[in-house]
Amino acid sequence: MHLGGNLMKKKNRWIGTAAVGALLGTAFMASTVASASAAEGDAPQPFSCTATGLLTQEDEVWSVDLASGDVTNSATLPVSINGGGFNVLDGYVYAWDYTDNGIGRYGSDGSFEFLGLPEGMVDSNWNIGDVSADGYLWVSDSQHTYVKIDVRPGSSTFMTIVDSGALTLPADMKGRSADWVFVPGHDGYLYTVAQRPDDHTVLVLWRMDTTTHEFERIGDLGRLKSGKSGAFGAMYADADGFMYGSDNFSGEIVRIDVNRPKMSHFTTGPASHTNDGMRCAQAILPLDFGDAPDTYGTTLDADGARHSLVNWSSDSAELMLGTSVTRETDANLDGDQDDALSEAPAATAGKPTSVDVAVTNTSDQDAKLYGWYDTNMNGKFDEGENIAPVAVASGSGQTTVPLDLPATDKAGDTWLRLRISFDAAVTPTSDANGGEIEDWPVSVAEAPAPAPATATVAVDDQANTVGDKVSVPVESSSSDGSSLEFAAEGLPDGVVISPATGVMTGVPTTAGTYSVTVTATSETAGTVETTFTWTVNPAATPTPAPDNDIPSTDGMDTPSSDVNSGGDGTIADVEGAAVHTGGALAATGGESALWGLGAVLLASAATGLTLLLRRRRTN
Repeated sequence: MHLGGNLMKKKNRWIGTAAVGALLGTAFMASTVASASAAEGDAPQPFSCTATGLLTQEDEVWSVDLASGDVTNSATLPVSINGGGFNVLDGYVYAWDYTDNGIGRYGSDGSFEFLGLPEGMVDSNWNIGDVSADGYLWVSDSQHTYVKIDVRPGSSTFMTIVDSGALTLPADMKGRSADWVFVPGHDGYLYTVAQRPDDHTVLVLWRMDTTTHEFERIGDLGRLKSGKSGAFGAMYADADGFMYGSDNFSGEIVRIDVNRPKMSHFTTGPASHTNDGMRCAQAILPLDFGDAPDTYGTTLDADGARHSLVNWSSDSAELMLGTSVTRETDANLDGDQDDALSEAPAATAGKPTSVDVAVTNTSDQDAKLYGWYDTNMNGKFDEGENIAPVAVASGSGQTTVPLDLPATDKAGDTWLRLRISFDAAVTPTSDANGGEIEDWPVSVAEAPAPAPATATVAVDDQANTVGDKVSVPVESSSSDGSSLEFAAEGLPDGVVISPATGVMTGVPTTAGTYSVTVTATSETAGTVETTFTWTVNPAATPTPAPDNDIPSTDGMDTPSSDVNSGGDGTIADVEGAAVHTGGALAATGGESALWGLGAVLLASAATGLTLLLRRRRTN
C-alpha cells in the first residue's frame, strides 16, 4: 500500500555517541565475534536479490516499490535496528541492533539473528551503514567514525573489524544525511548527500573514498520538489548505477545520477524517522517510459509517465500492453518498441475513430486501461482529453480492448498515450504501479471537401378555366437541407406564388396559354429553375332558357267583330252558330262573379278556337 503520512516512530532507542579514541585502538585487530552466531538451522530465510527496497523504522520492516512509492509492512522484528545494508553474498540484511547492542542480521521470513559485538567495537549510535558488493559492512555514527566489518559467509574473519577510524569532514559539508550507499559501477566509494552551506534547500552529492577515507564533493543536485531542505535517512542503489534517497520529512523519493550529477523527482513514499534503507544493489529497477515529445511529460526530468514493471523478466511482465515490454532507465524520444496497436492510428479531422488495444493481464489483480488523446494538437494532454478507462480483469490473459478516440479539431500530427496499471487512478504523467506505457503518433487527414449543395424544382403542366380557384404546389428539395426561396415569371393573370413555399394560388382571369418559369434559390445551392405550360381556357357560353309565352297574333284577323254576346247567356253568331253557355249566371254575389269569370274564359277559348280555325282555313 502507499502511505500518504508518516511511518510512526513507536519508541526511541538512540544511544549516546562513542568516543573516537575507543575505536582507534582496535581498528585493525582481527578479533573474534563476542557472541557466537545462532545454531545451525536457526538462521533466517535469505532474501532474493529483487528490485524491491526495504525501509526499516526501529523494529518495523517495510517493502518499498521505489518506482511507485507503494509500501507494505513485511515484518516486525524482535529488536530495533539501524545502519544496515543488504549483503548480496548471502541474501541477509546486516545491521546494528540497538536492543542487544551489537550486529545482527534478518531475512525474508522476518526472523532476526543476533551475531554479537565485534571485538573492539563500542556501543554507539551506528545509524549509517551499507554492505559492499564484496561482503563488508561499513557503519558510521553520523559520519564521525567508521567501522568496516567482514560479513562474508564462510570467511575466516567473519564478524571481525578489518578497518576503522575517525572521519574528517570538509568544512562545507553541512546538513549531512543519515545514510550512505555503495553504487554499482563505482566500487571503492560510499555516496551520501548533504546540504549546501549558503542555501540548505540545495542538496549536494558527496562520496567517501573507502581507501583514503576522504570526502569528495561531486556537485549540486538541486532542490526537492517541496523546495524545502532534505535529509535522507534511507538510501538505495540499483544495478544501472543510480542511487535513490527517501526524504525523512516529505517522503519524496529522488533518483540521483551520480555521473552527471543530477537529481530527479521519482515518486513519493511515506515520511519516516529513525529509519534506514537497504536493497540488493545488483538488481535492476525495471521501468517503462513513453516516447512522445517531452512537451507531453515523457522524460524523468519532466516527471514523465513511467511504470514499475511487476514480475518483469525477458521483456515480459504479468501486466502489459501488447505481448512484450522493454525496460528503460529513461524515455527514449527517438522511438520505442511498442506492440499494443497493429499500426499507428490514422484519423480524419472532425470525425471520431477507434483503435483495438492488445493487453495482457496474467496477474491476480484487476487493472485498467487509460488513454489520453491530444485532440487540439497543442503538444500536451489537456484536461478533458482523457479517454474513459476500460477495465481489464485479472487473469484475462491476452485480450483486445476497443478504445474510442474523439474527433480532433483539425488535421495534422498528434499523439495518443496508452497506460495500463493496477492503480485505481492514473494521470498522463508521473509514476504508476505495474503495467506499461505506450505513446503512439496519430496522423489526422483533412476532412474531404463536402459535395456542392444542389437543389431541384419541378412543376407539371397545368390546365384550368377562367374563374377556377387554383392551388398548384412545386416539387423541390435541397441536398443540404437549406431553405429555398421561390419566384415565378409568366403566371396567368390573377395567380401569384408564395416565396416561402412555392405554392401558386389565385383565380385565373384571362384565357390563354402561358409559359411559366419557377425559380428556387438557396444560399448554398444557388438558383435552379423549371418551365412549364399553363393553359387557361375561356369560360363556357350559357344555353338559352325555353320560351313559354302565348304566340303572337300579329297578321291574324281580329275575331272581335265576329263574336257577339247575347244578353240571354249565349255566345251567339260565331260564324253563324250559337253556343249555349249551359245556363245563366246569377246576377248577384259570388255566384254572379264566378259566372262572369267563366263567361270570360269561355269567350277567350272560343276566340282562340276561332282564330285557329280561320288560320287553317286561310292555309
